[in-house]
Amino acid sequence: MAFEEVLATIESEDMLKFAKEVIKKIPRYFYEVPASSTGKYHPSYALGEGGLYRHTLAVVKFVNYFFSIDCFKNRWDSRGRDIMRIAAMMHDTFKSGSQTDYEKNKYTKHEHPLIAAQNILDMLGCGIISDEEIKGIASAIGTHMGQFTTSPRSSVVLPEPKDKTQQMLHLADYLASRKDIEVLFT
Repeated sequence: MAFEEVLATIESEDMLKFAKEVIKKIPRYFYEVPASSTGKYHPSYALGEGGLYRHTLAVVKFVNYFFSIDCFKNRWDSRGRDIMRIAAMMHDTFKSGSQTDYEKNKYTKHEHPLIAAQNILDMLGCGIISDEEIKGIASAIGTHMGQFTTSPRSSVVLPEPKDKTQQMLHLADYLASRKDIEVLFT
């Protein structure tokens, strides 16, 4: 299964079960494509085949590094930390939309945070974790672009992060997309 390293950091059994379920919904292209179709916005480890997957792993690494610092870790309980990890894992999973969308147009969809968030919201009522927790994961994903809310190629205006979970996901994603920060994968 993909994301073994991430799944090993999830603290709650039901959150782990939820994460495994949402992984099953990720489009195939996610594991194959670069994080940036132009190479303009991401470091070298996130380019080329599998780059989007590696970028996503880097985002989760940043989240877990934040949680290794007491002043961050202590602001979340274990469930809140798991919400962060799952949101980080799923934030770009629909970067080019569904598998069918990708087959028609391989470029990033500006509204991909909202598509990925809806994928999580589709799990409401699943009974694995609470609907409130599902909504928390989805809201962090939906706002992960931070201040980058508009695009000349779309009329959609993305929501900005407001709470600590949304802001931390945006920060982790922002750091993982900086060209001058390299994350090593062994």
